[in-house]
Order: sequence, then structure tokens, then C-alpha cells
Amino acid sequence: MLLLSTIGSFAQDVNPFMSTEFMQITRLEYDLRVEEPESKDRLFCEEWCEGQVITRLDTLSVEFNYDLFDEFFYINMNQKVFTIKSDFIVGFNMDDRSFICYSGYQDDEVLILESLVQGKYTLYEHHGIKYKASDFDPLLNIGSKEASYKRTSGYYAFCDNKLLKLSSKPKKALKLLNKECKAPKSLKLRGDVVDLFGLLNQG
Repeated sequence: MLLLSTIGSFAQDVNPFMSTEFMQITRLEYDLRVEEPESKDRLFCEEWCEGQVITRLDTLSVEFNYDLFDEFFYINMNQKVFTIKSDFIVGFNMDDRSFICYSGYQDDEVLILESLVQGKYTLYEHHGIKYKASDFDPLLNIGSKEASYKRTSGYYAFCDNKLLKLSSKPKKALKLLNKECKAPKSLKLRGDVVDLFGLLNQG
């Protein structure tokens, strides 16, 4: 499931609520006609993402969003928003970009990985978020009174049937790939990690 090179090829216009199975894994979250969503700062898109969501049952051409903190997908169907647990989602496409939902790397965390380079050595960019609690000190009158969320990113590689967390520095990334996936040692490195994976997949 990890190596989804062309998620968009599965896209089709379907009614996601035709099947009983799909109804069993969705939950009505709110009605956009009478209320607004909360915690917009931890959503993947500022408003709604437009594209295809690939579930274990169907491919949906819908407006959607993703809560990076609670790991829920929001599907907008006629101004009614339904939630789907991220472990039921295979991946999604938007704006000529492909993403997969990878579970099982650490604990129950679901990683949102954007495909950057495909090949024997596949490169992904991880899109995540961190919660920052209020650190206001009333005695010193410093710090933030409000909790906040900070977007994070990083690189992952998939090779020899395993997922590896990578450094953003090409030399360190290549050293790990050589150790774990027998990547070639003698490469004339130039540019960034994306350029490195371009070189690795030339052979």
C-alpha cells in the first residue's frame, strides 16, 4: 500500500454513502449551514482541499480536509461534514500532488507522506504538527497565554521494503541509505535531498 505512485489513476466520481460499510465508518461532525469548524490552525488546508480521497472502499472526488493533530479526515458532502478515521484512508491527491497515509511506523501514529521522488529509492516529505501548550508566566508577564499548533515537516525514504526517517542533509541521508538499503557510496553529491534521490534512481 505504501508504494502508490499514481493514486490519481483510481479516481472516479462516486457517491460515498451508497454502501452500508462506508456509513459504518463515518460520523456526522457538523453542518456548515449552521456552524463553523473549530481548530482551523491544525487543518491541512486553510479552507477546503479539492481532489480525490482514496479509502479502503471507494475513491471519492470531494472537498476534504485533514486534522493533523487528531488524525481525522473531514469530507464535505453538500455542506454537511463527515469524519473518517485516517487509518481507513489509503491516500489522497490534490493540485497534482500525491499523498499516502502510512500507519505502523511508530505506535498508532499515521504519517501523511507526500511523494517527491519515485523509484527504487522513494522519497517522501512528512507533513505533521506539534502542540505547544500555554507557557504564560503571570509573575514575569511573559510567554503565550494561548496554546498553539506548529506545522512540521521532514523526509522519509522507502527502500528494501522499509520506511526510514532521513536527515535533510544529503551526506547524512546517503550514509543511512548505504547502511540500510545498500545505496552506492560513491556519488558526486550536489543540491539537496531531492537531488540525491534523483541520482540514486538514475542507475
